[in-house]
Amino acid sequence: MVVIDPNTFVKERTAFLKQLRDGGGEGFPWKEFGARVHSWVSNSVRGPLAEYYRYYPLDSKGNAIDVDADLAEIANWIATNGKKAGIYEEECRFSLRKIWEFLIQNFALGQAWRLGKVLALKHERWVQRLVRGLGYLYPRLAIAIQVGCFVELGSSDLLRLLKLLATQCWPAYTAVFLVFAFVVGGLKVEQRVGHESTRRLLGKSTVLFAIGLIHGALVFSCHSFLRWTLGLRWDGRFALLCAAAALYLGFVFQLMWQERPIGAPADSA
Repeated sequence: MVVIDPNTFVKERTAFLKQLRDGGGEGFPWKEFGARVHSWVSNSVRGPLAEYYRYYPLDSKGNAIDVDADLAEIANWIATNGKKAGIYEEECRFSLRKIWEFLIQNFALGQAWRLGKVLALKHERWVQRLVRGLGYLYPRLAIAIQVGCFVELGSSDLLRLLKLLATQCWPAYTAVFLVFAFVVGGLKVEQRVGHESTRRLLGKSTVLFAIGLIHGALVFSCHSFLRWTLGLRWDGRFALLCAAAALYLGFVFQLMWQERPIGAPADSA
């Protein structure tokens, strides 16, 4: 097995991907390369290669090194050539799920969604499909935003402040909460993915913020529904400010813990 260190990572990655794309002809060492693919996945998800990917943004030709794209390409290879490489069906599903979890943690929803469709063809149980479907919505972010909402409801001073802001220039204050939420969400993305291009960081931050807005809209709806059922006067500006503040607090709480798919084991990276 090839030993990879920081000095040889870029070169070995280029050679590995070339073999992955061009290999398969007569005399190709399927089982030997299958073992290398398995090792590459394990070390990229949780191992030394994960650190190399974080701190090497460019290869020797100046092209971006994207761990999400690499693992998505490897996943397609496993799904297509797993049997030829001696990778059993259950081992194939395990490797694909491991890659899917990593992509979700890295906020690479596009690659994760495409891989999820491949996993759906691997005779998964409906429970596994349901858990994976929930993973796209980042349920821990939803929980963090709910915690933010409970913090608001448990603080009379904070509620009085939000009511006061609702009587002032409330669109500006709402925008401030949303901007802060986007910035903190971006810090969460940067904390996870490390050195990526500004374009990819902004793209992932925007996707995470959009998902947070969905959860914030649910907080707004629940707040409005509860006040209506309790016969209290409904103030749309106050409800909107509460939802925006809960969104901001949720991203702050989210920054404090490691995001994982809802069904991931507690010790997964």
